[in-house]
Amino acid sequence: MKDQALDQALNGLLNPSAQKGGSREKPESELEAEDGMMIAQVLAARVESNQSKREPPHYISQGILQKISGQTVAEVKLWFAEHERAVKQHNANYELTPMTNRRIRRGFNDKEELGLEDTEQ
Repeated sequence: MKDQALDQALNGLLNPSAQKGGSREKPESELEAEDGMMIAQVLAARVESNQSKREPPHYISQGILQKISGQTVAEVKLWFAEHERAVKQHNANYELTPMTNRRIRRGFNDKEELGLEDTEQ
């Protein structure tokens, strides 16, 4: 998949309201949980971070999305099943594998680094 096609796929993934013919309701997996955030929001922040090259790029997986979003494993699995192709293509575009994240420094705070840290406390 070319960069432009990948960008379009990710744009459609991150902006579902922009898709044509999409009059269906959002599945529960895309809704914000009381104690979490939207999985698509986490993905968008990670993709932006990977594109910015501020930090080494990070492999995107179900586990990472669940850890950062605070959603249940079941919710993330459901969401990931619907969006797996775009996520895998992003990882392939940056040549990321599950082993890639092992090079990330200790004490790395995903939420803080991605600007997703809760401001209400």
